[in-house]
Amino acid sequence: MDEEATQANTDAVAAPDAVGTRDEPAEAVLPEVAENPSELEAMLRAGVHVGHRRARGNPKMKPFIFTTRNDFQFIDLAETERSLLVAQAFLRGVAAKGGQVLLVGTKPAVRQAVREAAERLKQPAVWTRWLGGTLTNFKTISKRLAELADLERQKNAGEFAKYTKKEALLLERQLAKLELKFGGIRQLAKLPQAVVIFDLSENHTTAREAKRVGVPVVAVADTDVDPGLVAYPVPANDDAVSSVRYLAERLTEAIAEGQREFEIASREREELASVEAPPISHE
Repeated sequence: MDEEATQANTDAVAAPDAVGTRDEPAEAVLPEVAENPSELEAMLRAGVHVGHRRARGNPKMKPFIFTTRNDFQFIDLAETERSLLVAQAFLRGVAAKGGQVLLVGTKPAVRQAVREAAERLKQPAVWTRWLGGTLTNFKTISKRLAELADLERQKNAGEFAKYTKKEALLLERQLAKLELKFGGIRQLAKLPQAVVIFDLSENHTTAREAKRVGVPVVAVADTDVDPGLVAYPVPANDDAVSSVRYLAERLTEAIAEGQREFEIASREREELASVEAPPISHE
C-alpha cells in the first residue's frame, strides 16, 4: 500500500451503521453489524478500510467503497463486517463437520500470518508461491505429496544411511525441494472443503482453480480486484500487515470454533458407542 494511503484522513471511514448497495447477507447475521462497534473501531485502527488509488480500483468493487478522498478509495467497514460475519459462519460450519480449510497468502505482508495460522489450526497452507494445478490437477499433486511423505519416513527412520554419500545427498536435495513446494499442504489427502485467500490480487489463479473444482472460497478483496471471483469476498486492505493480521484472527478463530464443535461432537459419539447395548431377550 502506498505510504500516502496509510496517512489518509480517517474521517473518510464509514460509520458503524453505514450500509452499502451490495445484496444483504443472511438475516441471522445482519443485527450483529450495528451491535459490533468495537470491531469497526478495531478495523479502523488496523487500516482495514484503506484502499488503492482510484485509478487502480476495480469497478466491481464499487458497492463496497464508502468514499474517495485525496484520490484514494476507502472501504465501507460496515460492509466489511457484514462480509466477515457471513464468511465466519461458513468457515465455522466447514470446520464443525471436520472439513479441511486451505489457507493461501503469498504477499510479503501476508505470509507470516498465514503460516502461523496454519500451524495453530493444523490446516494446510500455501505461503510461498501457488503451484498451478494444485487443485485442478490434484491427482498429480497427490503423487508428489506421497513422495514427500516417503522421503520423510526414510530420513526419520535413518534409512538414508544405507545409500552412498552421493545418493544420500541427492535424496536430501529432493526432500528439501519437495518440502519447499509442498510442505505446507502435506496433510491434504483430498481436495479441501474450503479455501481462504488473504491476497486475492496475488492469487486469482487459486480462486479460479477452486471454482473449477467446486471448492468454495473466502477471500480478502482489496479495491483492485474482482470480488465475483469468489463466493465469500471480504472487502479489506490486503497490503498492510496490521490489516491482514486482524482479518486472519477473525477468520481463523471461526475455524477454531468449528474445530472445537467437531471435537465435542466426536467425543459424544464415542461415548454413546461405548455404552453397552442392553441384552436381547429370547423369551
